[in-house]
This record gives sequence, structure tokens and C-alpha cells, in this order.
Amino acid sequence: LDENLSFSNEKSKEFKSSIQINSVLPLENDYLITANTIGYKHKSTTNQNQLESKYLAFYFDNRFEESWEKEIGKNESFSYLEKVIPMRDGSYLLVGNSNNGSAAKGQDDFYLVKLGDKSSQEKRTYIEAYPNPTRDFVNVLINKEFEKATIEVYNLTGQHLQTKEVKYRSTPVLLGNYPAGVYILKINTDNQTESIKIIKK
Repeated sequence: LDENLSFSNEKSKEFKSSIQINSVLPLENDYLITANTIGYKHKSTTNQNQLESKYLAFYFDNRFEESWEKEIGKNESFSYLEKVIPMRDGSYLLVGNSNNGSAAKGQDDFYLVKLGDKSSQEKRTYIEAYPNPTRDFVNVLINKEFEKATIEVYNLTGQHLQTKEVKYRSTPVLLGNYPAGVYILKINTDNQTESIKIIKK
């Protein structure tokens, strides 16, 4: 339906087993739909029907043309998808539970699957800071190798407020004691310097 609740477009799809829709994620121009397959598979060894479930993901464009479909899970196991989390690199993390077909152990295991385009040539951001805007702290993520790094915090008048030595790729910087406004983080890695503007609420 469009924004006036008038008919716009439709898509139907047939499945061999029952499915339960988990989520519909509207992206910039596309849609990611995730679901669980639910069905019974006959086991000849026990002459019984065993409940089976797998993760299911579909990617559609804005005209509902299907770009790809992915079914994830082992046969004769019960893998139930609970949540889908979009990641910063454009991939998706599927989170749920699975017994991996084991009758004795592993019935409450987490089952994490990451879906992404390995052939993507999207330019990677080497320095990230989040959350932005923030009320208390900002986490600085350095997505490259470095030997020595520091983070310097400045206000808009150019006043130097703090310097923090970076030992890990992910470093929290506290801004809670500063008044609301705009601050500049200067990240020095080896012989390179990059700056990020941070909004403090």
C-alpha cells in the first residue's frame, strides 16, 4: 500500500513447507524479509516425523523483484530465527537458537549467521565514531592496523580538552563532563591524522 493506503504492488511466493515471517526490513531502495521454515521430515531410522526448522532470507528491490534467497540450517535440526540486526558494513546478523540435530546436547545453543556481499567494492571507512549525537561517551573505532595512536578532543574554539592514548581498535572517549555542543575528535594514527565532528547533547 502507498502512504494513502491505496493499492500499490503485490508479490506472492509458494513454499513447500510452512513459514513464519520474522521481520521485514525496509532498506534504502530494497527490502530484506526473513522467516523460519517449519515442517516435518520423516526419519526412516526411527519411522517417525521430526520437526525441522531453518532460517530463510529474501532480498527484494522496490518493485518486488527477488534478488536472492538464502536458506540456512542443517537438515534434521531445529534452527529458529529470533532477530535480524543490520551491521555497519552493510551485512546482516541473524540471531536465533539451534539444536544442530543433537538429541542430547546443544538444544539451547545460539545460532549466529552473518549475511553480506563478499564482492562488494564499497569504500570502507577507516575511522568511525558512534553514537553520534551522544549524551555521555563516544566509541572511536579504528578499522586499520596501527602501531601508535592517540585521540585528542577539541571544542569549536580550538581549545584542547583531553588526549587519550589508544591501545585497541575500539576506544571509548568520555564527553559527559562537557556542556552540550559540537566537539572535534582528532585521531592520530602513526603518521596520519583524521578528524570527526561529534555532537554532544
